[in-house]
Amino acid sequence: MDTTINWIKQHIVYGRGLISKKCKKEWFDKYNFSNQYQEILNLTNFLDEINPSLPQRIWHLLNTKLEKNKCKNQGCSNTTSFFSFNRGYLDNCGHKCAQKNTNTSDKIKSTNLKKYGVEYGLSNKDVINKKNQTVKNKYGVDNISQLKETSEKKKQTCLNNYGVAWILMDSVIRRNGMIEKYGVDNNTKRKEIREKYSKERREGFYDSLFSTNRLNGKIIPLFTKEEYKGSTYEHMFKCIKCSNEFIDKLEDGDIPRCKICYPVIGSSLFEKEITDYIKTLLPNDIVLENDKKVLSGLELDIYIPSKNVAIECNGVYWHSENSGNKNRRYHINKTNECEKQNIHLIHIFDDEWIDKEDIIKSKLRHILNSNDVDKKVYARNCVIKETTISEKNDFLQKYHIQGEDYSQIKLGAFYENELVAVMTFGKPRVAMGHKNTNKGEYELIRFATSRNVVGIASKLLSHFTKLYTPQKIISYADRRWTYMNKNVYEKIGFIKISNGTPNYWYIPPKSNKRVYRYNFRKQTLEKTLQIFDSNLTEWQNMQLNDYDRIWDCGSIKYELICK
Repeated sequence: MDTTINWIKQHIVYGRGLISKKCKKEWFDKYNFSNQYQEILNLTNFLDEINPSLPQRIWHLLNTKLEKNKCKNQGCSNTTSFFSFNRGYLDNCGHKCAQKNTNTSDKIKSTNLKKYGVEYGLSNKDVINKKNQTVKNKYGVDNISQLKETSEKKKQTCLNNYGVAWILMDSVIRRNGMIEKYGVDNNTKRKEIREKYSKERREGFYDSLFSTNRLNGKIIPLFTKEEYKGSTYEHMFKCIKCSNEFIDKLEDGDIPRCKICYPVIGSSLFEKEITDYIKTLLPNDIVLENDKKVLSGLELDIYIPSKNVAIECNGVYWHSENSGNKNRRYHINKTNECEKQNIHLIHIFDDEWIDKEDIIKSKLRHILNSNDVDKKVYARNCVIKETTISEKNDFLQKYHIQGEDYSQIKLGAFYENELVAVMTFGKPRVAMGHKNTNKGEYELIRFATSRNVVGIASKLLSHFTKLYTPQKIISYADRRWTYMNKNVYEKIGFIKISNGTPNYWYIPPKSNKRVYRYNFRKQTLEKTLQIFDSNLTEWQNMQLNDYDRIWDCGSIKYELICK
């Protein structure tokens, strides 16, 4: 081999390159160097299958590289292309591997920084504007993907290559791609992604707590959102009321509280506000806080023995399934235990208290029988007539905890031309599980009052039955608020059909507010979520997108058979 290399250097190499006319078989034959030509072929026969040029074979011999040239990207075993005798081989097998080469990417960034002032050319505003303007002038759209033919072509290419309209719809391709790129089959298994989600949840909880009116005028944090480490860490807070600075945690749903102004141990500020309100309603009644005796170890946040009423103050974050470790039976089990002792247990979520404090206070006044006597009116003095959509919706937003609805029939009770009650009806809702209904079947969807109107529910229902002659009316009562043994449904003639099962809401990432689950039915998830896998369940897909969920106590189903 050394003899051949020396011969090449003497006869073919000139300076740093090769004499091109001597790199042809004809030259070797003409000057009787056929043996040397054959020796070059024999020494580089590992290249035969790629049909190399003679300069390529000579490069291998002069560089003593007696094997194929492999891609420099770690984990890639492909061969690279021969560029020239002087330059040799390309470092990488293709564009994809070249982008992963740190030397290549660093050189690209360096060139772009000098030329455009940014690491990537398409990050330069001038380049972006020029690109967008060119596309708009040529195609009349802001983005080439907005063209129908482009969209169809992409779709058809994916169908031809992968059998799906969008490559990520193929779970096998998506899974293999994740394993190849990150070493895991699911994005949420990546440590950096879990840490990112955790950070986003912390910051979302921070925002929901300190960027709303929830703590306005009470407590402020003496740390920034970036300095917030999480619920298990101690942080410094300041009481606005007395300027006391104190250390506390957000652990287990307890909002930090100044021990001077709020000395009660074990209750959150949200719970304290409700307790204080109840004490103003019942100044002469005993109001127990954080009682563990009534349910033999299970804690009741607030208990009023004289009324046989208890209240649970449920922080959305801390009573959710993942963050708070509260399963689907947690709230209903406590409700059942209270009903065994003839106690009406009310569950209040903190987002309700933040957004609909006045409505909750009104409901508490009614349940505790502490309505202002001066506001009491009687149904016999009210006029029943159809309301407008805007009248009905405005009234429900102001006086019903679930807000407005999409009912077809909307009856209002007017006292001295003032709307004081609304009752709405419609066909049984699909969201409640009714797909096919019979003629004459209706659902009582909403009932709300602005004050204590004695007998108004019965009068509104009677007016509806006379006008529409229904055969059957069904309705659902939220068990978080409705007492099983004594309520308005039974007073106006409804019969309980079932106790229902716990229902759930979803809690979006970076949020502390519930969203009704009907918005996230599996058949709509693909359009709703950023990441969707048709092989996963609704709940698995929601968790994949960092949603949590929270359970309630279900809805009691009532029915009225009309004669």
